[in-house]
Amino acid sequence: MKKLLITLMLMVFGFVYMQGQNIKQVPVKTNYDNVFYRESTSKYAKFFVEKILYSSNYKGKDNEHVYQVSIYGSVNGNKKALHHNVQSTTELDYYKRVFNGRYKKIQLYFGKRKIGEKNYYDTAINVQF
Repeated sequence: MKKLLITLMLMVFGFVYMQGQNIKQVPVKTNYDNVFYRESTSKYAKFFVEKILYSSNYKGKDNEHVYQVSIYGSVNGNKKALHHNVQSTTELDYYKRVFNGRYKKIQLYFGKRKIGEKNYYDTAINVQF
């Protein structure tokens, strides 16, 4: 009985081991494999996009509309977000086509500069055809 149990356990172990060898890890494919991110003090690095939001806001006090493209993701293991303001819904549609299309390279830039007591934030989205 012991020999049968040991033989059965060895067969099960061997079967599980062989199945483990057959399973290969598949790399995660992203829809945005050509997006790169840079800050004013660094070079362009691969940007892994988690989500992109297209938003329209209305500021009643100023009586103006604010349109924004927000891109969330990570660069070199650090979470980053880029909020780029645009002028109209036409530009929102343009950026939606850019991120859904296939271009050589999409470069995101975020810069921060201080003039006097005030901080200014610069953003850019460059598309290489």
